[in-house]
Amino acid sequence: MRRFSFCFLSSVFLLVIALFSPTSRVGAEQFIQNKVKLKNVFVDIHYDKSQVNLVRTEDQNSTKISLVDKKSGKILETYGEIIQPLEQVATKTVGMNDASVANTSGTYSISTVYRERNDGPAVSRLSTQLYIYSYDSFRQINKVLNTWWSEASGGSWYLTRDVANTVSMTGSFPTTKVQTSGSATIEVKTSYSITGSFSISALKEAGFTYGYSSGSDIYYRKPINLGFVYSLY
Repeated sequence: MRRFSFCFLSSVFLLVIALFSPTSRVGAEQFIQNKVKLKNVFVDIHYDKSQVNLVRTEDQNSTKISLVDKKSGKILETYGEIIQPLEQVATKTVGMNDASVANTSGTYSISTVYRERNDGPAVSRLSTQLYIYSYDSFRQINKVLNTWWSEASGGSWYLTRDVANTVSMTGSFPTTKVQTSGSATIEVKTSYSITGSFSISALKEAGFTYGYSSGSDIYYRKPINLGFVYSLY
């Protein structure tokens, strides 16, 4: 029984590492954790400064931070936040009481925060939509409106078997910190005649394995997972 418990705890520990570690393969001993400000929220990013640059792009309502490999110039993964204009908040299904209170005591906003990973030709995005209340210097996440996977790049591929969940890091809502995690399978359609990033050789190099065939179409698959922690302070 003691041996079983040890194996189970070890498996859980490895799963947490897989969810929240960078998707690139660099020296683990050099990873550092930085709390980086987006728009309304902060995100914990683990990366190796000697091999990765953080590139920030933003406008009035959004911020995107890409982890770029210094040697190849390729984007390894991306974090971002999109703020919905305040005039649209009342039209969302967040409760009329919340929207009316926002006019008299503090401000409500909706932030969509996300993390993307790159796997060959496929860019997968895991998003969480947060309903945030602010009053002077006080802020809190009142609720999570939605958590979902989506395809963030085009081409003959899609996500299957996708599951995602967001929980409060304080045990309940309202809160100031949330954790999102999810898993999915990337399925890419290719053939022997296709070249470039969707070719069989390129897919294999990116970690895809053969799934099944249908006529001249060949499908390759890759299971993925993502996790991130966002906070207001």
